[in-house]
Amino acid sequence: MSDTPRTSVPAHRTWIEISAAFCALVVSAASLFIALRQNTLMEKQLSASVWPSLQLSSANYDDKGNPEISFTIRNVGVGPARIRSFIVEYGDQPVDSGRRLVDACCGESKKLPPAVVNTQDVSHLVLTANEKEVFLRLDSRDGPENPVYWKRLNHERSKVSVRACFCSELNECWMFDSTKVDQEAVAACPVAGEGEFQG
Repeated sequence: MSDTPRTSVPAHRTWIEISAAFCALVVSAASLFIALRQNTLMEKQLSASVWPSLQLSSANYDDKGNPEISFTIRNVGVGPARIRSFIVEYGDQPVDSGRRLVDACCGESKKLPPAVVNTQDVSHLVLTANEKEVFLRLDSRDGPENPVYWKRLNHERSKVSVRACFCSELNECWMFDSTKVDQEAVAACPVAGEGEFQG
């Protein structure tokens, strides 16, 4: 029986093959990292492009210069704000209606005609970019008691604050507190319950 001659692989060829395989592995890993990085950046860009932001404002005259107290919530972000909960507070105490707010700050609201205190339920509204909603309006005209209440609420309106939870189209949610500068990111909005402003 004859022996088959063995062929030896040159050492430099083995080293080249190992180096090529290692380079291919490095390139694959780098490509994967870049792809993941790009995906993260795209997600952040998409999130920024639909980011909502709420802002509370109040005024003591309407557009025509008539004395009127109004409280407005506005979406100053770039995407829709889906409001999930909306709580109005006067002096850190929740008030569930415009009449309750007037009662708390200014005296018995039953002295005012029904049309004087106008309110809007904001919970579950969707505010598009730069859209606003007046959730409470007190007109001082057409009644002997009206100017008195206007004066009282005008003096106290800085004590009115809002806490609201809202989400973007991507279901990213935030808690808005008008007494704070920044909005707090939250995993989800709480279920609407006691203390909600019902208009």
